[in-house]
Amino acid sequence: PPALTCLGPCNLPLLFSMSEGFLTWLEMTRASPELAQGAERKNAKVWNPEIAFIWVPEMETPILSRYLPKRGGTPPLPWLWLGTWSLGGEGFGPSDARVSRAVLEKALEAGIRHIDTAGLYAHGKSEALVAKVLARNREEIFVSTKGGLLWEGNDVLHRGSPEDLRRSLVESLERLKTDYVDLFQLHWPDPRIPLTESLDALREFQQAGLIRSYGVGNLTVREITQYIEPDLFLPHQVHFNPIHPSQDILEAGRDRNRCFN
Repeated sequence: PPALTCLGPCNLPLLFSMSEGFLTWLEMTRASPELAQGAERKNAKVWNPEIAFIWVPEMETPILSRYLPKRGGTPPLPWLWLGTWSLGGEGFGPSDARVSRAVLEKALEAGIRHIDTAGLYAHGKSEALVAKVLARNREEIFVSTKGGLLWEGNDVLHRGSPEDLRRSLVESLERLKTDYVDLFQLHWPDPRIPLTESLDALREFQQAGLIRSYGVGNLTVREITQYIEPDLFLPHQVHFNPIHPSQDILEAGRDRNRCFN
């Protein structure tokens, strides 16, 4: 599958937005004209000559082939996963459920087949929203969800024991209205539970056929090097953005192919 590479400043956030009913790309800062010239030299396909991120078909990303939907082959945008935290309608200001549903529908129309959610997001409402688009072609959509965090009033609690993770997974399956998820991740390590216990539980879910793959989130450099085996390519969701770059965590994951960041 093709990869997303950068020919210019690589810290420009890229956003999805609904504009006149169409899913559109927005960029926070205009890139320099030299990017388009660089893309031409690399034989790249450029969606927007002013955008900083360029699709280079010649680049291969074999890791992505491990995390594809059950059916439908390699989707056109295997490197692009749609997050659903804000779509659930809590914590991000005014929200319209119809617009959230339309974002999911337009994303699928555009070729996106990876949807990321979590039981924590909007008290489960994000998962319930995702369920509405799964029914038509479940096996052609890769769904990632997470467990290990839960709400108690206005507080978020860590719950990473095997029993709590199983309970979280079962509840996610019920909200998503499916009998499996493609990727189930430990949302955040539980400081009260040895990380090995949480990881062992995820492997058991995989062996039981409840999940196709497992992953982690928000590990430290020490946890990555100590608990993630080389060449595992374990999916790891990292807090990463221009304000919080987390370069050391990304590098620890790339070292000896421990993580798929």
